[in-house]
Amino acid sequence: MTKIWSGGASKELPSDIDNLMVDEDVVIDRVFLEYEVLALLAYQVQMHMQNLLPKEDSAKIISALLSLLDAKIVLKKELEDVHGNVENYVLQKAGEAGKNLRMFLSRNEQIHTDILLYGRFELLRLASLSLQISKELLKKRDEVSGEMPGYTHYRQGMVISVKSYFDYFAAIFKESAESLEQVSRSIDHVPFGYGSGFGSLSDADFNGVSELLGLKAVKKNPQYLSLRRGMDEVDLVFPLLKLLLNISRISQDLIMFSGDEMPLFTLPEGFVTGSSLMANKRNPDFLEMVQGYTSEIIGKFNSLLGMVANKSSGYHRDFQISKKILVNIFQRVKMILDPLPDFFSGLTVNSGAAGLSIKNSSYATANAKAMFSLGASWKDSYSQVGKRILEGEKLDEIKPGSILSVDESDIRAVEDSVESGIKEIIRAREDLIGKARKLLDR
Repeated sequence: MTKIWSGGASKELPSDIDNLMVDEDVVIDRVFLEYEVLALLAYQVQMHMQNLLPKEDSAKIISALLSLLDAKIVLKKELEDVHGNVENYVLQKAGEAGKNLRMFLSRNEQIHTDILLYGRFELLRLASLSLQISKELLKKRDEVSGEMPGYTHYRQGMVISVKSYFDYFAAIFKESAESLEQVSRSIDHVPFGYGSGFGSLSDADFNGVSELLGLKAVKKNPQYLSLRRGMDEVDLVFPLLKLLLNISRISQDLIMFSGDEMPLFTLPEGFVTGSSLMANKRNPDFLEMVQGYTSEIIGKFNSLLGMVANKSSGYHRDFQISKKILVNIFQRVKMILDPLPDFFSGLTVNSGAAGLSIKNSSYATANAKAMFSLGASWKDSYSQVGKRILEGEKLDEIKPGSILSVDESDIRAVEDSVESGIKEIIRAREDLIGKARKLLDR
């Protein structure tokens, strides 16, 4: 099959080199297919409105793209990527007219646009999932009671309420959802129209193209827009990495606090595994794999940074690898988040064990505060409590209050905003398709 760049100055590649260059493109590009078609549809609708192509040819291309939105095609490796496969489909449906599908467009600006449209929507979906987890943690917070030790440096520091501990978890997922939404909404334009980084020779109004996709006008230097390739992937992935870092730390807590020596929690069935040799084992494999995947994603994130470092301005072929890294990270994060509502719902607090695990010295700060409240200076209060500990004197077991920083209305407000963003994207898609169909009906 003819490649998208056939007919230019370069000859076809040997099969082994071709395999290296294409790698898993058609596998990764499946997630970009709809966005590729929508972006090209917006481009063709805009050109139709500007009379840049014969109306009959334009209608054939638009009809083929609308057909492709409903078709279930398998991307063929011999066509290299999503761009080649879409062009091949349109050529089959539209004939000679299809040769103007990608008029004056580069694959660079196309995949860059696809990546941003994909990331914009998927970030909102992950934000919605993060909010589901936060809501589940609020339920758990409201069910639990009692106290547990709080740790710094892997040593007991102060006593905290179990409610405060689960509130801390809920806050992580709520604020992560806010961060994911913020990055999604920062994608307010598409890089369509920068060509190969030096501006487009197309007479299409790319501000109109961007608006047809539900975004703002493009008002940036084309070379700068091109330079964003790679860096945009970094921006999309970074909030996911921060969320995973927090989850990995929660995982470490729960691994430690569910062990034989410190059984504060019991991990739910379905998230622990047995040993092939030791019949007594309930291993925290799910949490350990979450930690392992977090480390893997840190490495992939560093690969993204390394890919753009020390490069001259302009596109470089190895940027192709960035889309694979981005998609893999998005898919892995979803796999981690999906089961977490069930995990936290099934997590059991062993109140008796939690209380018994508290060392009396963990009440030191609360005792010093009590002395300070009676009129002693803070320094003297601190020293007196330290002396009592050294002399083996038992401290008063002053119970901590519960810190409840998140409530349902907080989550609902973020949830409403995220849902609004998802609906805006879906509405823009429907409006574009509706406008394209109306053009065909004229």
